[in-house]
Amino acid sequence: MSIFKSQNIIACSHCDLLVSVNELNNGETAECPRCGGEIASHISDPRDIFILSITGLILFFSTLTIPALKFKMGNLDGEFSILETPFAMFNNEQSIIGFIIFFSIISTPLTYFFSILWLVSPIYLLNKKPRYSRLFIKLMNISKDWIMLEVFFVSLLVAMIKLSDNMSLDINLAFITMFSLIVISAVLHKLFDANIYFEWIKNLQNERTK
Repeated sequence: MSIFKSQNIIACSHCDLLVSVNELNNGETAECPRCGGEIASHISDPRDIFILSITGLILFFSTLTIPALKFKMGNLDGEFSILETPFAMFNNEQSIIGFIIFFSIISTPLTYFFSILWLVSPIYLLNKKPRYSRLFIKLMNISKDWIMLEVFFVSLLVAMIKLSDNMSLDINLAFITMFSLIVISAVLHKLFDANIYFEWIKNLQNERTK
């Protein structure tokens, strides 16, 4: 999705139609007149995005490190965390699966939440534009399309159902934090994008010229 700041014109990411968009109020969205897809939304306060990104990072590291499942089968029992999963694949000569899990469950969510935090923190805390903003906008846009937390979550649920006949399984706190992380990620996808970021920068520049 691209934006032409000099003319308040936005290219629809769904059908590439150039649409002139007036200034949006808090909670409002603009839709493409051709395909009906959402092309712009507005949130007035960067504080909300800052809080969501901080919360997302806290939930992310909690999900990785807290054991997700406890299992018991006969005299054998144990537990595992999400962080251990890709390395377990590597150790069992399943390198491709291990890389996919590491990339989509660990690397991309971390990149996504950190990129948003990098972009929002200077605006909210220091009232100034962050450095390397274009780089982190690209990282944010690329990483958000590769996050597969919900796929991994559903896969765990399916695996639990299939294994429940052969062993005792207990859900730990990491399951709850993972579900919360999926919700936070979906909310950020809805509320924050490059267009909103550029609008904030435009507002900062307008305030300095007054």
